[in-house]
Amino acid sequence: MTATTTAHTPDRTSVLSRKWGGLLVLLGMVALVVHRITSEMALMHEYGSDPQMGIWFMFLVAKLLYWFVGGAVAVGVLFFAWKPRWRIMLGVVLLLGWGYGIHMETWKIQLKQQALAESRDPSTSPKRLEQLLQFPDNMGGYELDNRIAANPHSPPELLRELYYRQNSGTLMILARRPDTPEDVLQAMVDHDLATVGRDLENEWIRKSLKRNPKLPDAIRRKLDEHQPSVIK
Repeated sequence: MTATTTAHTPDRTSVLSRKWGGLLVLLGMVALVVHRITSEMALMHEYGSDPQMGIWFMFLVAKLLYWFVGGAVAVGVLFFAWKPRWRIMLGVVLLLGWGYGIHMETWKIQLKQQALAESRDPSTSPKRLEQLLQFPDNMGGYELDNRIAANPHSPPELLRELYYRQNSGTLMILARRPDTPEDVLQAMVDHDLATVGRDLENEWIRKSLKRNPKLPDAIRRKLDEHQPSVIK
């Protein structure tokens, strides 16, 4: 009887270890997923009201399903295929890869949220704004450009660089900004408003220019001389 009990003890210990190990892994995975969700919700809040917010939520749900399925596969391989040993190693590799992937995605979201917050903060230094302007497009996009263009600490050379990116929303912000360099305003009138095939965008830029309280008289006269075609 003693021998039988002793023989079965390692099995019970192994099962218990697997249960506790599985619980700890599950808690860790839940923590990473929750962190992922809260980070993206903070980014959504930073963007504020947006007509495409519903689409964003749909993509968020799809991505969460992707992470849940990927995590479930990794856990299944690790804890439900206890033998042979190569399956255990495969499960560990899959789980580590899953954890690294969701951690990196969360980190990028937090980095983007921080960049957007700093770009709209009037206390952000010109040097930091210059660094933010070098962010990859997928880390900030036109929203980051718009905020830098509206930031009162953005220096003239930064405003010029934003102009050359030719984002319509950014051009409208630059057009009505009182301290936008005169050569940028002149370029809008001479080149951007003369571009064929973008009448609606040009009309918004024209209206923004007219709202500029410090628009040079020469540019204002030229703006009045070239009236846009009627937009239906």
